[in-house]
Amino acid sequence: FLVGIRSGLVASSAIAAVVEPWGGFVTGVIMAILVQLGLLVSRGLRLDDPADSLAVHCLGGFWSVICVGLWAKPELLQEVYGVTSSGGLVYSGGPLIGMQAIGAAVIFCWGLVNAAILCILTKFFLGAAPLRVSSEAESTGLDRARHGGPAPEDLRTSGQATDPDNMNGLVPIEYDLSAGSKVIPSTPRRNPFSGLNKL
Repeated sequence: FLVGIRSGLVASSAIAAVVEPWGGFVTGVIMAILVQLGLLVSRGLRLDDPADSLAVHCLGGFWSVICVGLWAKPELLQEVYGVTSSGGLVYSGGPLIGMQAIGAAVIFCWGLVNAAILCILTKFFLGAAPLRVSSEAESTGLDRARHGGPAPEDLRTSGQATDPDNMNGLVPIEYDLSAGSKVIPSTPRRNPFSGLNKL
């Protein structure tokens, strides 16, 4: 649910001032499909992406920038940015779509290079300390592994967590937090939204 809200906000960020409501609607519908495909790919590749940033921000941001080139209205571009343009592809078939594609590629490369530099600097200054925790610490939970105790009561959801072996992240399992052991329920409970990830 929250992934859908976040992806909608990201997809509407570049187009908000220059696209009419129908363009926003089409952008959102296509973004819903893109985010589901992105989630399938990132989970299928077992990427370490707990916030689903690849699907939401990378795909959503790219799609939003491209949508300006598809359906930006010339009058709105003039009114908002003071730019005389023939508008998006649906209005003129003009060069705006190409400029937006180049802009999206530059933004992607800029983010990738800066993230790589930050990771290298972090690794350099932390020495041998890894940029990621061990798989044992992941399965135990970082609150217990790094901080010596369970998460605060108000941050946990009734003692349930997500099974790390299930990459769809849909089958809740229960943990006995006092003993730190995993207890599989006798009858697995199925998330009612599990079919959405198979689209």
